[in-house]
Amino acid sequence: MMDGGQRLVWLHERLETAVVSLSEVASRGEMPNELRSIAWRMFLGVLESSPNTWVVTIQKQREEYEQMRDRGFDRFSKKSQNPNEEENDDFIERGTSFAEEEDDLAAFEDAADQIKGDLERCYPEGADAYFLAKARQKLMFNVLLIWTIENPNLGYRQGMHELLAPLLYTMEQGLEIDKDLLPNESPLKALITDQHYLEHDTYWLFAMMIQQFIPLYDTTRLQDSLAVSTCRKIQTALLAGVDQELARHLASFGIGKDAVIPQVYMLSWLRVAFGRQLSIQDTISLWDFFFATQQNKGPLLLEWLEACAVLLIVLERDALLRAQSGVTCLQILLRTVAPEPNFFANTAKLIIDDPASMVPLINALQHRANLSHLLPHFFVSILSNLGFVATQPQTSLSKPIPSSSMATTEASFLSAIHPSNLCGRSTQSRGSSVGGSSRRRRLRQDLTATPNKPPPPIETPPSSCIGGR
Repeated sequence: MMDGGQRLVWLHERLETAVVSLSEVASRGEMPNELRSIAWRMFLGVLESSPNTWVVTIQKQREEYEQMRDRGFDRFSKKSQNPNEEENDDFIERGTSFAEEEDDLAAFEDAADQIKGDLERCYPEGADAYFLAKARQKLMFNVLLIWTIENPNLGYRQGMHELLAPLLYTMEQGLEIDKDLLPNESPLKALITDQHYLEHDTYWLFAMMIQQFIPLYDTTRLQDSLAVSTCRKIQTALLAGVDQELARHLASFGIGKDAVIPQVYMLSWLRVAFGRQLSIQDTISLWDFFFATQQNKGPLLLEWLEACAVLLIVLERDALLRAQSGVTCLQILLRTVAPEPNFFANTAKLIIDDPASMVPLINALQHRANLSHLLPHFFVSILSNLGFVATQPQTSLSKPIPSSSMATTEASFLSAIHPSNLCGRSTQSRGSSVGGSSRRRRLRQDLTATPNKPPPPIETPPSSCIGGR
């Protein structure tokens, strides 16, 4: 088994095809923890595909982030020292994206309060109090506030901190890589984040990822927004393409008080990419699949989210079809949790490619039967864990049944599901305003960063914390 340094050498030997090589690894659910921070930056377009550009790109991004952070400090610092000053010509001349009006500054202050409040409640399943460490709280606050200031048209929205948390978790995994095995001239060395630039590199990864989520957070026209229309499309057209009976049942409750309103339960799925339905470890594994297709003409992120949402609804079909009211349906869907990430992603990919390939799964859920005569034992085991079949075979999950033993319809459904790396189902357990001038002083302190002094050390989670090889 290779260690982190050896995996880095493996990637160095495939520099020209790095994106393709890492995408193949991710699509098998085998992304090594040590390479994930590099892979995600490639997948999401933080880095171009050409290795010759990486060193310059990373340097420019880090310099630009420091400039943005300095502008943020200057803005709140000057306003705190001159609370009655209407505008600052010097600040405007520096080409910042800050708004000039006091109302906009107040909006940033309100966003800062909301960010702090959300970060204090940042408890992804499986992470315990990991993100409550003071250094992490400060880093995440800076990243979210600077992004908010640089993107005033949308600003911060609740849930964005839940997208940032797995990114930071992943970037910290990259701190463990031993780059001494790499040749001195290898451009990969520039991609290995050190403690000093952890905040900088995390910001750019978040900034690229959040661009694809902006339509889901835009509430300027709530009733006809893309977020609401996407939820409706998933519950009607997309679900009907997979399970017409279930789609008709959900629609049968009409549009009144007993309606099954999709955005009520689904927006929280989509906006945090199912992070509330999975542990943080499984969330990261699921995102490997999502991100790996962004640079190779595969499904876009929104397509992944739509297909996964359809699958979550389908997996609850028995309970939903027994429900006698729309309210009961909403209660079921609000409590749902996601299956194991490999199964989740591979089955969602089949929905994207061919919704008709879900017929065996629909039949299995419909009859709630022992499927050992239809499907390989590893799949029966998963459905048994999910509670949809009567028995759980004892055959090892690492030994797939030969395709010759399957009917044609089952073979088409199972062809993309790899038997390796399957594990048990994840479960989810959940667990004052300040005056303008004082808030500006506090924000000035929050944004203060000594240029030549690295931030406080952050303890890195052990490699065993996140699934991978």
